[in-house]
Amino acid sequence: LIIIAYVLALLGAFLYKMLAKDKTLPQAANPRSGYPIKGVRLYGSPDLFLRLRDNQGNIFVATCGRWGGILQGFGIIGAAVFLFLRAAFIALNAHLAFKLHAAVVNTVISVCGLFALVCVLIAAAGFLLDLIFQRKIFIYDRSGQIAYKILQKGLPLFKEEYLVADAKSAVQFKVSRKRFTLLRAWSVARAGGQIAQIKETGKTKALLRMAFGHLCGLLRADYAIAGRMDCRGDIISGNKLFTYFQTQIDKPEAIDSNTLLVTAALIYLRDRDKWHPWCN
Repeated sequence: LIIIAYVLALLGAFLYKMLAKDKTLPQAANPRSGYPIKGVRLYGSPDLFLRLRDNQGNIFVATCGRWGGILQGFGIIGAAVFLFLRAAFIALNAHLAFKLHAAVVNTVISVCGLFALVCVLIAAAGFLLDLIFQRKIFIYDRSGQIAYKILQKGLPLFKEEYLVADAKSAVQFKVSRKRFTLLRAWSVARAGGQIAQIKETGKTKALLRMAFGHLCGLLRADYAIAGRMDCRGDIISGNKLFTYFQTQIDKPEAIDSNTLLVTAALIYLRDRDKWHPWCN
């Protein structure tokens, strides 16, 4: 019943997306500013790719591996499918006019349980990959040269920290997030002090996303930005089938546009919303 409810919700969201218009995202008022920053997911590889563009026409591509996430996703979905098949076979056999041989029943039940266990082990292996191996994200400029490197620092048990370095490996600023919170929250800081706090908006959307996934983009996370000089801004998802977002602040002089471009890339590569139920 849970799987059927999820599939119906997904179909309903898909039909809604086909009929409804995507929400219009605000545009920059200052043509000399680097804002808004727009990002879109590029498909066609097991690795993750984001194409980013600022208001001045500068184009960047951010990329990172995601094998841990792939193993977790396939493992969880596979375990759910085999457990569903096991339960469906038991229910079907109980209502058949003629009973199957006990050996056949036990074999099918055992095989489904075995494959479900294997899928759970695959998901656990993916979790360990993400926990043990530190993430590395590279951002390339239009010419294909590395513009920024994002390196994970330490063991991400309850908190994750990332160092952002330029092409010469000089650290520019640090980005961190707490794990296992209902609303995703990020902090951007450098040696001179904090640059910005970025927090997800909408508890209802966060709870629904944990149960249904992003539902064709309807439940993708939006973020509010509170930065130095009392600036305010947001990172808004475009509610499209694929990942699309836009970053904007009211005081462009408060935060360098490249800082938020890199931070937004990290957020959407790390806290990516999935098609299936998920909790970061």
